[in-house]
Amino acid sequence: MIHIKKQIKGKSLQEIMDDTQYNACVFDVKDEKISLQNCVFENCSFRTPIFLNRLEECTFKQCNFVYLKISQISDCEFIDGYIDTLELIECSFDGRKNFLSATIKNVCVFDSTLTSLPNFPQTETLKIFNSSKDLIENINSSQTLKSLDIRSNQLPNLPANISQFQKLLFLNVSNNHISCFSDSIGKLQELSVIEAGINLLQELPEQIGQLSNLHILSLYNNRIFDLTPSIGSLYNLQNFNLRYNTLEYLPPQIGNLRQLKFLDISENQIAELPDEIGKLENLQTLYARENCLTTLPGNIKGWHDITYLDLYKNKIVELPFEICYLENLHSLNLEGNPIESFPQQFHCLSNLRSLNLVNTYFSDQNIQTLKKQLPECDIFW
Repeated sequence: MIHIKKQIKGKSLQEIMDDTQYNACVFDVKDEKISLQNCVFENCSFRTPIFLNRLEECTFKQCNFVYLKISQISDCEFIDGYIDTLELIECSFDGRKNFLSATIKNVCVFDSTLTSLPNFPQTETLKIFNSSKDLIENINSSQTLKSLDIRSNQLPNLPANISQFQKLLFLNVSNNHISCFSDSIGKLQELSVIEAGINLLQELPEQIGQLSNLHILSLYNNRIFDLTPSIGSLYNLQNFNLRYNTLEYLPPQIGNLRQLKFLDISENQIAELPDEIGKLENLQTLYARENCLTTLPGNIKGWHDITYLDLYKNKIVELPFEICYLENLHSLNLEGNPIESFPQQFHCLSNLRSLNLVNTYFSDQNIQTLKKQLPECDIFW
């Protein structure tokens, strides 16, 4: 039972008092944390972010929030109204009772012991960090959910009902203990971004190739030893991060990724790149650090747009003549390779501005010749 001692109507306020009923008020609250009890708010607007550290026996009817942060809550109701972003920190409460019919666009849950959330029908973004596995497994399906961020929860698997989120565009499951993606990942055909770094993945299901709208696929710091050939069906992929896995080769289907602009295959065990990689005509950046490469394929002249090529600490002894066709190349890193010379027309790379030859076999004489041939390039040796 809420016991009201005072009523305030139609005011612009910078503070909130206990035991008060507010009608049609506008709040611009400056306090960092607020403890509040025995209040009723009707048709009120909270125009600045508000942190309700402790909230007891309060009712909010048709109220609007730009950002509502709650830590402890008991015997409270949010009826109708709109919350752009709701952040729950270390909360434990009956969410189905507290948020009866409020429209909530973005929900963030941190360090929570909650085991379930209500089905917010208008929610577009859901973030859950360092919280209960049961909470994540019990996420209710939402027809409007576009972004799901469940990183850092020690999850062993994707949520069993992941395939229900048909409108999902962004999925972040980084920094968990996930060892495999279920086949149902292929049903999320609207997905544009998958962030799955720092997990225990060893391979990808064939169904990954069904995600034809995928633009970014980040799989760094896993245990991937093999890429399914269906990876070549990701025709719209632009950013592919495979750093720090256990790959020994790339499938030839990698050449089908014609929209790819960024590729990171650093810190694997790749000894040779497939010839098909030369078909990546939109490639701009290639990181291939700390592999076992001895050279590059001869058809790399198709890399018309490449500006950054990092081959640090491989086993490269020579580069193909076709590297001289990379007229947009701006930076080339060959540090730590046993290479001692370049193809004869290397000086044609007039846009080269950074060349790293530290710990290579280039002689001082060759370096001085390069400096004369490429006067606009900074050469490190």
